[in-house]
Amino acid sequence: MNLAKNLRKFFRRRFRVVEKIQPVPFSQKPSIEFTSIPLYGNFENLKGLIKGVNPADYKIAVYIYVDNGWWTKPYWDNPLTSINKDGSFICDITTGGLDQYATKVRVYLLPKDYHPPLASGQSSLPSEIENKALAVKEAVRNPVD
Repeated sequence: MNLAKNLRKFFRRRFRVVEKIQPVPFSQKPSIEFTSIPLYGNFENLKGLIKGVNPADYKIAVYIYVDNGWWTKPYWDNPLTSINKDGSFICDITTGGLDQYATKVRVYLLPKDYHPPLASGQSSLPSEIENKALAVKEAVRNPVD
């Protein structure tokens, strides 16, 4: 009887240790999912979800393609958008000019301390950002007839 009691204690202690072991939280590949893409001509915000990383360690850089060039969003002095604890993000992509007529929206998942290149109408984005990004997602918006 004493042996059975000791074995139960032994296994309970072992089980408690196992309970304290946490699964690896970010075992999936880093990815970007759009949950709301404003329609062409619309002033609503871009919304999405980041998966596969600790949101506290990363931010996103958002660019729009309008009038034959790429532009940093939301602002030059604020080129990175924070990711919420649940992985969600919201970015204002219509902060001036003809932004509502952007035909492409591109998002890069980047380390939070990285300073992405600023875009002000260039025909392409530097390859540097592609090399630094953990994930990239692009949406194409077509004019409504």
